[in-house]
Amino acid sequence: MEFSTDQAVVNFEQSSAEDVSNPLRQFSLRGQYEGLAARKLKEVYVLQGIALLGQATVLYAAPNTGKTLVSLALLKEAIASGRVQAQKVFYINADDSFNGAVDKLGLTEEQSFHYLVPGHAGFDVDKLRGSIVEMIETNTARGTVLVLDTLKKFVDLMDKSKARDFSALVRAFVSKGGTVLAFAHTNKNVGADGKRQYGGTSDIVDDFDCAYIMSDVPGEHPHGSKLVEFRNVKSRGAVEQSVCCSYADGADVSYAAKLESVRLLSETELADMKRKAQKAHDANLIEAISKCISDGIGQKMKIEIAVRESTGESRRAIFRVLDAYCGTDKSVHLWTFRRVSKGAMAYSLLTPWVDPSEF
Repeated sequence: MEFSTDQAVVNFEQSSAEDVSNPLRQFSLRGQYEGLAARKLKEVYVLQGIALLGQATVLYAAPNTGKTLVSLALLKEAIASGRVQAQKVFYINADDSFNGAVDKLGLTEEQSFHYLVPGHAGFDVDKLRGSIVEMIETNTARGTVLVLDTLKKFVDLMDKSKARDFSALVRAFVSKGGTVLAFAHTNKNVGADGKRQYGGTSDIVDDFDCAYIMSDVPGEHPHGSKLVEFRNVKSRGAVEQSVCCSYADGADVSYAAKLESVRLLSETELADMKRKAQKAHDANLIEAISKCISDGIGQKMKIEIAVRESTGESRRAIFRVLDAYCGTDKSVHLWTFRRVSKGAMAYSLLTPWVDPSEF
């Protein structure tokens, strides 16, 4: 069938005419750009490098990793710097003992942000949902920061339907300018890559804007400090793929002292701390290898046999340490090697080894 040019114009005009009966017209935002654009939030950090204002962010970590501690410290910094208004922050502590809740209340009052605990002042978890709905319907969500500690107290993370419904509520809240920062636990078992994995169904990660998995950085760190890393698994906006913090640790260190000690680490500091921690971890093998080379056992395979007999360590572990500390930079390396007959590797120390038993 062929149409004339005039007929095509008539058909296009008819199809382009406003259909006032379409039920979706009542929800259209056409013509509201300027008004909504004027209400856009500045892209600022609620938690430095990790969580942005106007987004939903979830932080997963194993118990006692320090997710609440570090987050409170970073939130404190955001308030002190003026990026976040204290009166707009509502930290809901639904996962603490009475003493722990009271202690955190004292710390939060110093920053003047709101602190809610189920069972106190008439608040319970069910009231959170109603409050969120009210803020959405009354357009009062803008700038409000909700900190949910921990997420499993507000929604069953193993139930896909409930997790999806809760995420939809959070999305509506965020779309009105609200901010959600939620804490959750990782699985007890690590993944095939040896890293921590988030717990529950994937719906929270799928539907939130950003997700991080927080874990300890292994090793012995100086001055009793603890090193933790936030590894990004989902991002929107200008957030970092990895953020590391350190804080004072130990049974004799108060929570307040730990909070004050939290600090972000630069890439250079992190690399240096990881290197020192790894060197401390490798100390026994380093000493055994250094002694062998100092005693004239310089060939790689002979070093491996001697060190394995004296330490009981595996061949793989011995070769890893041999390779890790081999080079010419005395600030990093401990020995170097040269090729001898038939291509064998002969090692020599960069600086003379001193037997620690002599001191």
